[in-house]
Amino acid sequence: FFRQFLLLFAVHQFAASLFRFLASVTQTMAAAFMAGIFTLLTILLFGGFLIPR
Repeated sequence: FFRQFLLLFAVHQFAASLFRFLASVTQTMAAAFMAGIFTLLTILLFGGFLIPR
């Protein structure tokens, strides 16, 4: 349970810091929205998955 909680907390911190960074870099809300979509799509595309043994 603790490892799963730690993993979920780490993913939440990563996502929050990523989108705060994108909000600070872009000037408008529409640009931040589009940058967030493309960034999330890139992460999901190249992230891969784990195969349990």
